[in-house]
Amino acid sequence: MLLAIDVSSRRLDLYSRYRQDGHEYEITESFSNEVTAIAARLDDYSKQAQKLGYTGLSFVVEPSGRYEATLTQTALDRGHSVWRVNPERMYKAGVIHHGDGGKSDPLDGRVLYMLGRMGKARRLVPLPAEWQRLRELGKWLEDCTLIAADLRIRIGTLRRSLFTDYHQSTDLSWGATGRALQECYGFDPRKVTAGSQARFIARMKAHRPGLPKRCLMSIWEQAQHSCKAALPADHCRMVSDQLSHLWRVWSDHTRRKRQLEQQMIAVVDGLDPEHWIPPLFPGFNKRMRAKILGETGPLRR
Repeated sequence: MLLAIDVSSRRLDLYSRYRQDGHEYEITESFSNEVTAIAARLDDYSKQAQKLGYTGLSFVVEPSGRYEATLTQTALDRGHSVWRVNPERMYKAGVIHHGDGGKSDPLDGRVLYMLGRMGKARRLVPLPAEWQRLRELGKWLEDCTLIAADLRIRIGTLRRSLFTDYHQSTDLSWGATGRALQECYGFDPRKVTAGSQARFIARMKAHRPGLPKRCLMSIWEQAQHSCKAALPADHCRMVSDQLSHLWRVWSDHTRRKRQLEQQMIAVVDGLDPEHWIPPLFPGFNKRMRAKILGETGPLRR
């Protein structure tokens, strides 16, 4: 028995049809999008379906910002099948069905039911627990990567407004030299030139051993030039504070990325040997393999 359910944050609108004694009947109902209400209605419909001669229940839904998760998980836990309709396909089918592409809750259940009967839905097959963990970690890693990339752009903009004549390469700006300059002086040329050149070089080398002296001398000269075109003192302090804040946030996300990558690698290393795991080769390391498997799931599927 196919049940189409239009999902919203608080309500579930159900639509279905069934045959009895040669006649076709429609079912329309709304109930709360809560675990107890969903479980009760699913158990009730399961009993009704058996009485009507159906072998079980199938649900067809449209992904709706995770609001469908409670329904789908409850249905799967009770042994029912769940099918999902692509939102773009749902939109186009709505235009065909009732001539309107706008959101129309009373009619969406009918459209879902139509697509389910036409076979225009994909069955939801839950991943094994370890693959679910890998996928969730991969999503978090992607979120963390995007946030860190945005922060890096914002940090670069603030650095250029503060240290106008800084002309080091990207690798130096974000490598050991740039990190030391940020952590010791907040990337502020006024703070760099507040003491002597020798003191600047000594402090940077003590903070990050191995920094090249020639590079540090060049930064010192660029800091001197930047001070001539520096922002007003109060504006400079404001930019410096914001830059320090963004740097801390970026550093936290960078550390979190490394943690997530290591967790993903550990999950892949612990997968059952029956799963086919691609071998490593130059250019294809454990981190890359874990990220790809987090996207695909088990490759034998």
